[in-house]
Parts: sequence; C-alpha cells; structure tokens
Amino acid sequence: MEKIQYQKYFNEDEISIGQAFKIVLTWVVYILLGALLLAMVLGVQIYTVVGWSMQPTIDYKSIVFVVDDKDVYEIDDIISFQFAGAVNTHRIIDIEYNEDGSIKHYITKGDNPYLESQEYIVPSRVLGRVITIGDFVFTIPYIGNVILFLQENIVDLILIIIAGYIYFNLTPRKEDYMRYNVYED
Repeated sequence: MEKIQYQKYFNEDEISIGQAFKIVLTWVVYILLGALLLAMVLGVQIYTVVGWSMQPTIDYKSIVFVVDDKDVYEIDDIISFQFAGAVNTHRIIDIEYNEDGSIKHYITKGDNPYLESQEYIVPSRVLGRVITIGDFVFTIPYIGNVILFLQENIVDLILIIIAGYIYFNLTPRKEDYMRYNVYED
C-alpha cells in the first residue's frame, strides 16, 4: 500500500469551524496586544463611557482614549476624572481659582443638553484629557459593550476559549484522519 499525504491546509471553497475559530482568536489577541502596547508606549489610558451625559459628542458605551499630557487643563477640554468611585468623562465649562492663583476646581458638564450633569472636580482627581483632533473626538463607538461583557464574564470566556481550543485542536476527527492518511490499493 502506498500512502498519499494531503498537502493543502485550506480547502479553496470553505474553511472548517475550527480554522475560523483559530483565525478569529488570533485577531482578537492581536487587537488586544496592540491596544496594550499603545497604552504602554504612549501612556494612553482607555475608558468606557457608560452614561448618556456626553451624547451626542461621545456615544453611550464607546471607548475613549485619554492621555495625561499636561498639568493644567483648559475650558472646552474633555477630561476623564475619578468621581464617586467611578471614572467619568465631561467637558470643562469653567475653572475656579484660589486666591493664590492655583486651580481650586474644574467645573465640568456633559454635552447632553437634556441631562444636568455638572460636577466640581479638584485637579488631583483628573486622570487626563480625551484625545481630540480639532473638533473630532477620537472614540470607538459601541466597543464598550464588548469590554464591559469581558469584564463581567472573563472567567466564563476563558473557559469557553479553553474548551473551544481543546475541541477544535486536540480532538481527533475521522475526516482529518481520512484526509491526511489516504491509502491506495
């Protein structure tokens, strides 16, 4: 009996679920590593906007990119800050100063005209300024849904990924055996 080896990795017409799983998983890892590398190299922090106060400028559950690039922020800057145990993002509408000329606090408000969201923020609570290019606010809409889901379900997700890897990569299949080990009489 002569053994014939099948050489093609992908069938030209279709790919298997296991191959699609590998491709998607690989790209997810690349994107996450790229975001982490960006954050490490440039000092960029990534936050999810979970309120409606910044609509229409920043959509609900979008992510914003924040950089702490200066000590003093100006009116009309969009900043992220610690407030009541959470990270909020608002626009600076006014600045109040102490008698010695130092900043007492920033007065911030969301851009949504239907919500009253004014806050008084001391400079030590400011995490940084949201990256903008002119009037364009650099955000990625709706990706916050994915991030919040991952934060809430990380253990379940890890178990699903491990189970998928085991099922699609370590489980022998008759089709694979037949494809790679064909015998002619």
